[in-house]
Amino acid sequence: MRNHVHLVLDLPPLVDVPRLVQGLKGASARIANRDGVMPRAKLQWASGYDLRSVSVRDVKRAIAYVCSQDQRHPDMALGMSRAESPSSA
Repeated sequence: MRNHVHLVLDLPPLVDVPRLVQGLKGASARIANRDGVMPRAKLQWASGYDLRSVSVRDVKRAIAYVCSQDQRHPDMALGMSRAESPSSA
């Protein structure tokens, strides 16, 4: 999506989630800005994040939800084909 990211992560129970999110945002912004991914302006993440825990039973449904974002919001999709997506690798 052009304006947000969905991730499904399997994390150990004692992971420091705020630190993990800070690291993901910081590293991705540095790489995107270094590589000129956003030609008009630098990538700047919004403050905060939304975290949801899912049961083992609901993991496949959560992954399907994330993978269907380009179909649910085609006007916000980045245009990456399914063959190019990391889940296809």
